[in-house]
Amino acid sequence: MSTAIDITRETTPRRSALARTDRLRVLLSKPANLYRSWPFSNDFMRHIFPVAAATYPQLAGAAAKYRPEFLDGLFERMSPSEYLARAARADVVAMGVVSSMLALNTELTIQRIKALNPLCRIVLGGHHATLYADEWLRRGADYIVRGEGEEAFTTLLDRIDAGLVPRNVPGVSYRDHGEIHHNPAAPLAKDLDSVPMPDWSILNWDIYNLGVSNRGRSATIETARGCPFPCTFCSVSTMWNRSQRFKSADRVLAEIENVYARGVRQLVVGDDNFGAKPARDMVIFEEIARRGLDLSWWCFIRVDTVLRRPEFIRAAGRAGLRFAFVGYESLDDDILRQYGKDPSGRYSVSDYRTVFERLRAANVFVYGLFGRHAETRREKFRAWLSTRQVADITAQTSFIPIKGTPSAADLESRGYQVKNSFYQDRILPAFENDGRDQSSGFVLTALIDLFQPANFYRMWRGTWMQRQFFRRLYGGMLRDLAGVTPTRLRTLWTANRTARSLDARQNSIVSSMVKRLGAKASTRAAGSGIVSFWRRIDTAARHLLGRDFVAAPPRTVTIETTTRCTLDCPMCLRERDTAKPAEMTDDVFERVIGQVEHRAEHVVMYGLGEPMQDRAIVARVKRASDVGLGVQISTNAMRLDREKSAKLIEAGLRYMIFSVDSTNNAVYDQLRAGGDLETVVKNVRGFEVENASRGRPVHTTAQMVVLPENRGQVHEFDRFWRREGTNAVRFKTDEVRAHDPGTPARHERPCPV
Repeated sequence: MSTAIDITRETTPRRSALARTDRLRVLLSKPANLYRSWPFSNDFMRHIFPVAAATYPQLAGAAAKYRPEFLDGLFERMSPSEYLARAARADVVAMGVVSSMLALNTELTIQRIKALNPLCRIVLGGHHATLYADEWLRRGADYIVRGEGEEAFTTLLDRIDAGLVPRNVPGVSYRDHGEIHHNPAAPLAKDLDSVPMPDWSILNWDIYNLGVSNRGRSATIETARGCPFPCTFCSVSTMWNRSQRFKSADRVLAEIENVYARGVRQLVVGDDNFGAKPARDMVIFEEIARRGLDLSWWCFIRVDTVLRRPEFIRAAGRAGLRFAFVGYESLDDDILRQYGKDPSGRYSVSDYRTVFERLRAANVFVYGLFGRHAETRREKFRAWLSTRQVADITAQTSFIPIKGTPSAADLESRGYQVKNSFYQDRILPAFENDGRDQSSGFVLTALIDLFQPANFYRMWRGTWMQRQFFRRLYGGMLRDLAGVTPTRLRTLWTANRTARSLDARQNSIVSSMVKRLGAKASTRAAGSGIVSFWRRIDTAARHLLGRDFVAAPPRTVTIETTTRCTLDCPMCLRERDTAKPAEMTDDVFERVIGQVEHRAEHVVMYGLGEPMQDRAIVARVKRASDVGLGVQISTNAMRLDREKSAKLIEAGLRYMIFSVDSTNNAVYDQLRAGGDLETVVKNVRGFEVENASRGRPVHTTAQMVVLPENRGQVHEFDRFWRREGTNAVRFKTDEVRAHDPGTPARHERPCPV
């Protein structure tokens, strides 16, 4: 595929050395392991299956002319500081993000690398990055390669190396002058055999051992991409447009021979749906035997593949299949149909035992995968106790409603409170309803399965692979449990604060980790300590003595940058204001800032108008913050979208008040004519997410002006916004009484700011 060259150049340097003295330094990397939840880490499976993904050798083969290096932050035996120091030396760092579980570690890694080398370019790819491209660009990534990566990634490196903006590079999203751009999606490769061969020389083989055999190195290969099945909970079909493409038998055998020559005897077949092309696979199995390739390997496989092709499973066992993840998903036939797991109805739960028996007969260890969704509450406790009849062990995982999957939309349509799943913690539920979250229904059955006596027998007396598996499983649990720290205990406590919403709990975990790791500078100090202290003492003393003025300059200055507003609120003083709406000019704003610089400590940028109506509000917040002023804004949040939220926080905003007044749609419409409560709540949640990802530098307050119409909602308002994660909830009396023309405005005490 050819791509037209755009000669528009970037305005920022493309790397630390502006002169072309060497090649572009490209580092492929898994993120550093900076954050671990407790009692079990988000990346717990690293204890059981330490192996390198196929993604990085594949990209290294595609971008061979740049001779990229690889650094595995998950398995490499080095401290986080050593990892970050090495990563920051690169001009480009490319990372894959496939799961919400690892999103926080990825973001923390990005921020630390950027802090060490601001000119380093961060490229992200993978399922999660594709589905959340906008989010990642807001969180510090410079480029996102959506979907299939080889050609887009290589073309992107060419543009970066030439100092060009990657316009017209299909499948790439990027930031340019602060704006986010999404190029059209790249077409999928029609022939996977044409994809460059993986470059396995980039790996440090010593840090990997899959554990399905007692000999040889470990690697991952892919024989196909995608999956055509419409499982409602899975992001794979979304990523690959419900398609599956295959490499030829010759290409797969060439890749196997390649790694075999490097000493690999343990393989992961990384296909999302292995066995979908049985005629090809049977050729591969026969050739493995004919060529004398002594391999042990594992794969993901569907129930119907095992049921319909018993000879296929026997041949796979002879070719070295030793471990299979089987996607059972549910113990209820109706739920299977609802998941879209088997839309044609070719099998039922009663067939699971046959699947297990066939795999066991082929000498395959069966790991049964069950996704505990909302509907699994219907499944009987006794049924879960019988899972050993269909698997050697089960993984009863909580369903994560990833953006773009049908299940996520379905839950929301049925009234579930679905957490923003950009981040997901193992210790947090992903949704709740009627005060019950998803995790409470299966923790007990998962623990019972985990501590079956048969597990411990196999750990000491089973096959070599069984001993390895169970020793790694329980050893990993002990290592995670032994890693308890005060910070991790606080994280666990935060995750279980049921009085707060799931999003608020997640945001609190994110912000605490950002602050702890210093990933992003948080609040700016305003005022000089000793001068500020004595100024406050003087102000308090004069107030207590009844003085009419304060000699020192004011601590807080109000600057009205606009009197425009889109809402019509009966309690607002604008009801009595007859002046024509206007905006402050830049020269007036500069003169005011110049007068209060080094004198005031805080500036309040609102009055009669809505600050989001000021087109220069972000620049003005930054100007005031840069001279040491703590900036406060009050907004009705109608125009506070995610992009503006991020810009305001980055500009140095310190305090944000959300003037909402009600959580009831009818009352809100009465008090905030022209607004929309659902839009406001969505925008506030977006601000809280952006704020949390930066360590919560902005103190947020939800505010209600108490009026006869909303007086009975005070407790509900307080509970709602505290669950949403605002730092404070404030109730304000109607000081101006603008809604009552017969009563003069009150001036006994000032309107609180």
